[in-house]
Amino acid sequence: NHMCNVFVALSKHFDINVGTLGLHAAYRRFRKTANDRWNGAVGGLTFSPCFFPEARIIGEYDGDGFNAGADVKLFKHVSLQAVCYGMQYFNCGICFEVNL
Repeated sequence: NHMCNVFVALSKHFDINVGTLGLHAAYRRFRKTANDRWNGAVGGLTFSPCFFPEARIIGEYDGDGFNAGADVKLFKHVSLQAVCYGMQYFNCGICFEVNL
């Protein structure tokens, strides 16, 4: 039941006049047929503005639909996150991060 997802991913970030633009692409293959709808190409874009680099806007295609979101890091260890999954379902959260 483990190790059922095989993928190859590429990511590149570009510094542009107004911030940082990230391009992400991957191809994945699930071994379990229950996950077949997520097989194939996936990808996304991220953008962090130069005036507030702790914030990020995200758009992605996950193989099944399109998602949009945003996150911001506050106080060095706290992140606020929001996402609209499938452009229908809104979810948000708070995360405490500790780098090892």
